[in-house]
Amino acid sequence: MADKFEKEGLGVQHFDFSMKELAERLRIDQSPIALVFTAACHSMRNACQGLQLWIDADSNYAEYLQYDIAEMEKKRDTQARLCRDLHLKASNNEFAVKSLKRNVDECDQQLRRLKPKELLLKTEERKLREQNKDVLVDLDIKQYRKLEMQIKGSLTDRDGIERFERLNSEILELKNRKPAIERRITDLEKKQTWISGRASFKNQKEAKLEQAILELRQSRRLARKAQVELERQEACLAKLKEIHLLKTTPETLKKIFHNMPLHSKYSQPSNKQKDRFEKFCRKVGQEIDGDWARLYRALPFYPSRGQETIASDIDDITSRFLRNPDEQAQQALSRWRRWHTRACTNDLRDALLMIRRKDILDKLDRNNQEDVSTVSPKMHRVVHFPKIANRVRKKNHYLHF
Repeated sequence: MADKFEKEGLGVQHFDFSMKELAERLRIDQSPIALVFTAACHSMRNACQGLQLWIDADSNYAEYLQYDIAEMEKKRDTQARLCRDLHLKASNNEFAVKSLKRNVDECDQQLRRLKPKELLLKTEERKLREQNKDVLVDLDIKQYRKLEMQIKGSLTDRDGIERFERLNSEILELKNRKPAIERRITDLEKKQTWISGRASFKNQKEAKLEQAILELRQSRRLARKAQVELERQEACLAKLKEIHLLKTTPETLKKIFHNMPLHSKYSQPSNKQKDRFEKFCRKVGQEIDGDWARLYRALPFYPSRGQETIASDIDDITSRFLRNPDEQAQQALSRWRRWHTRACTNDLRDALLMIRRKDILDKLDRNNQEDVSTVSPKMHRVVHFPKIANRVRKKNHYLHF
């Protein structure tokens, strides 16, 4: 029994270091029961000190939150400027890409127009070079004949003199034809050089276009990252302000004590109407198919947007989502909701009627009616109370002998 008491009973080793020192100082190692109340008081004192430290720190927590809010607002402003600069850079890169595309298209059209002329110039140059070659050969032959006549002395009779004069006139004529042919060949070479220069200019623009597209993708990626970071910082700032508001409101402790909700149900706006409109837009985007561009042109905008801006939006959506018409329609409707501050279901319905797509409205209305008809009615809880026995009959039963 003594061994069991020593092994399983309360000992000094069950207390903390301060209680062990106290037991050694008071020489009560063999009576650990005397330390129980002292240890409890010591633990309570430590707990109270910890609570006091927490209360002291919590009293300054609102001030710390103000510093955090001020610092977060500075970060948010810096990130907003960075995001704005990146969006501006992306817009400039997009404008540069569109300008280069327009230049490349103009060069391509110009080269297509100049292609037949280039073939004619090459054909004419080839003929002129052949003529120039024939002129040089004839000139060499006639000069050789002239020299031969002078050497042989054929200029003594009248026929020889006439042949010699005729040969001189032919040589002069060939010498006069040669510079004209050479000038014409030089002009043709200059024209062909200009055409080849336009082709090289087009190649340079295409290389610049590829580089500009890469820069545009990089700038858009950086702008998206900056936008995500800005949204994260705004969410953190809103959460900090919410915590600071709850911390500085005297009603918060009462609500926590009485287990009441911290936020009023009327403080949060209802998103039912917005969710219905978003669902309607999503269904229209799934059904519109290739008519989304006509729908986007027919939709109203407030503030108003020009036709060139709308056309650039359509080109941008088409280039980004080239092989996905459903995603193109969804992006177009999303952009319309973002740019039209008064977007509503009636505007979208009027635009569908304007482009003669009433079939989509009929289908959506029919599906909505089916959804409403298939909704099960609300179940009501039925409470069955037990029947109460007839007391008079029971009393008569007890009185019956």
